[in-house]
Amino acid sequence: MLRYAQYLLGEAHQENASAARIIEALHEPLVLVQGEYPNNVVTPTQVSQTYLDLAKILKLPVLKTNMTLTKFRSCTKLDLTIKT
Repeated sequence: MLRYAQYLLGEAHQENASAARIIEALHEPLVLVQGEYPNNVVTPTQVSQTYLDLAKILKLPVLKTNMTLTKFRSCTKLDLTIKT
């Protein structure tokens, strides 16, 4: 998967993204979750250009500022609920 991501980024941007840069881009994004469920607002922060480029190539939905928790889940398939 990592090599395929390198290939896709190279084809799209004619640049050679290192494996370390791709791994960092995938682990780096953070989101700020505000509010009480079900009215949470999610704001993506610390999202690198490599992550955005890879998401665009893979045709993932665009991350927008101040998304609802439901919209964020549908875009990323991540569950941000806190388990107690």
